[in-house]
Amino acid sequence: MIKAICFDFDDTLGNRKKAAYAMYKHILQDIVKVEVNDFEFEAILQDMVVWDQYGNTNKNYVKEKVLKKHGIVLPMGDFNEFWESNFWEYTELADDAIEVLDKLKMKYKIGMITNGPQDGQTKKIEAAGLLPYLDCLVVSGSYGVHKPDPHLFHEACKQLQVEPHETIYVGDTFSNDIFGAKRAGCLPIWITNIKTAYCDTPIHKIEQLSDLINLLEEIDK
Repeated sequence: MIKAICFDFDDTLGNRKKAAYAMYKHILQDIVKVEVNDFEFEAILQDMVVWDQYGNTNKNYVKEKVLKKHGIVLPMGDFNEFWESNFWEYTELADDAIEVLDKLKMKYKIGMITNGPQDGQTKKIEAAGLLPYLDCLVVSGSYGVHKPDPHLFHEACKQLQVEPHETIYVGDTFSNDIFGAKRAGCLPIWITNIKTAYCDTPIHKIEQLSDLINLLEEIDK
């Protein structure tokens, strides 16, 4: 019997790519004040969003790439510090996140397990209005380990007062979320709506959060 459902935040409940797009647009438009036509502006912006994924933990990677390819100087000294201080303001939720959480909350305990610094991740989750839905929040920055370390999943189960086999974990990254949940003894569900991904390993998959409701009816009988 399933008693709890835990989620990743970025690109699962949160739409990180949309948030990054909005922040980079603000930087180009309002800080750098790039003077190019609309199509060139969009081309630069799309490059930055892609490079953001490649340099996920090091934002100075984006700074270096945009200078090398487009000749644009980002004036922030340490782009990592600028990012951590400001990104939470651009937090975006997946379109169906609140609707799904409203339904799940009636039957299950809800938790979140996310990688990143405690302060930055908490600000994003609070800005998204998710804290009232959560019975536990486990942020890797407070524990000295990161997903896929099973300790984080076990910590969430402990706080929720459930066993791992009674817990579903929904995430978008196979190596961190799906592998980590499986190692910890939880039931993983892979969401592939925001990132295109392929694998032939047998695993529960959903394309969008709203698909989770129907899948749970099959799993939790």
